[in-house]
Amino acid sequence: MKITIRSKFLNIIRDWISSRLAKNIITKKIFYSKPITNKKWDLFSIELTNHCPMKCDVCPRTNNMTRPLGFMDFSLFKKIIDQASEKINSVWLHQFGDSLVHPEFKEFIIYAQNKGIKTKLSTNAILLNEVTSKKLIESGLDRLIISLDSTDEESQTKTRGVPGIYKKSVENVKKFLEVRKCAGSKKPNTILQMIEYEYTKNLVPIFINQWKNNSDLDEISIGTFVNWNGGVDRINNYTKKLSLLLRFVKKFNKKKSRYNCCHFPWRSLSILWDGTVVPCCFDYDGLYVLGNVKDQSLDEIWNGEKMQALRNEFIHNKVTNKLCSTCRGRFI
Repeated sequence: MKITIRSKFLNIIRDWISSRLAKNIITKKIFYSKPITNKKWDLFSIELTNHCPMKCDVCPRTNNMTRPLGFMDFSLFKKIIDQASEKINSVWLHQFGDSLVHPEFKEFIIYAQNKGIKTKLSTNAILLNEVTSKKLIESGLDRLIISLDSTDEESQTKTRGVPGIYKKSVENVKKFLEVRKCAGSKKPNTILQMIEYEYTKNLVPIFINQWKNNSDLDEISIGTFVNWNGGVDRINNYTKKLSLLLRFVKKFNKKKSRYNCCHFPWRSLSILWDGTVVPCCFDYDGLYVLGNVKDQSLDEIWNGEKMQALRNEFIHNKVTNKLCSTCRGRFI
């Protein structure tokens, strides 16, 4: 089994490298006619729904999201996939909701798979009952992240905002792995994830010890907190260290770059359940709308005025829009 610990420091280095990539794109004014995607880097996501049974305190949908709740129509999904099939290798089938709430999630996955697109999604373990598990395995889903994020009832209640679900969540994880094993399938590649928050960082070793001997798991992943372009109002150690590192780098950078760097406007799109297209997966409330696939093609949106205006904000170092101006992914 693989154990991945995405340390804060390594994430800081990765984000700094990403900012340098963005600076290279901006300074050379390189434009692309379609999203740049490959097997290692594919941020294109489609939100099947923004419904979720959880009330996580670190998720902006709990206290900050104001847009309506809904489910994507299958006909709209087909339209998106038909246009995107030649542009993307894989797609995340979630954004700010749990896709397993959608009554047709299996059909969505199968349709994308039949178009040669690898499918991935993240879910809360509470929804992985035996029926749902069988549907996921039968769909051909390539990658599944199960977000458990806890080691006991107390930490689960604090993380998820819903009491009394830890025992059932653990049972569901084990049942899913058992169903996959009985089906003789290696898909989906299954990752059990814990995000390290300030109040769970001491639980990380316990979490690893609890699951490291489960040979049916493909990976245990320890991730770091994301503040969703400022949507979750807290400054944690990661953000502080990031700022300190960037100051240190700039101090010894002869060119003294002052670019606001972000590669997302040149690399990806995300689509919300109602067809609204936004620049990236951090846009939980549709703060920067690029268009809607009900009325426009993806190519029209990708090369449209709103996307060009967003790129120009970065090119001219005047990032003022309400989505990007509060995002930690923007480096000054």
